[in-house]
Amino acid sequence: MAGRLNLEILTPERIVESLEVEQVTLPGTEGQFGVLPGHAALLSSLEIGEMSFSVAGEKTYYAVNRGFAEVFQNRVMVLVETAERADEIAPTVAAIEAATGLPVLNLPKLEEYFLELRLVA
Repeated sequence: MAGRLNLEILTPERIVESLEVEQVTLPGTEGQFGVLPGHAALLSSLEIGEMSFSVAGEKTYYAVNRGFAEVFQNRVMVLVETAERADEIAPTVAAIEAATGLPVLNLPKLEEYFLELRLVA
């Protein structure tokens, strides 16, 4: 197990991931930080942002909400409000934008659109 980290990503609803990884990058409240095998023990608060980890040289990205990360003896436990895999977010966003004709980033207009749909339906 030398050279690997045990990573767990947990939300109040579920265990999102539990696997061995080579490295983890997290959005700490004091800035982004990386964790490699042999890292010193650490407890950090996390901000809304992007986290990533590598398995067999391939990176996986997640959008995470606020929470905490604990690093101890080659184990990284990430406790966050929400965690969404990046490659699962993009299709959902694209589907919403295609259906409404509005960019998801334009939330006030998108809310108006859905309110109108509810009133019409």
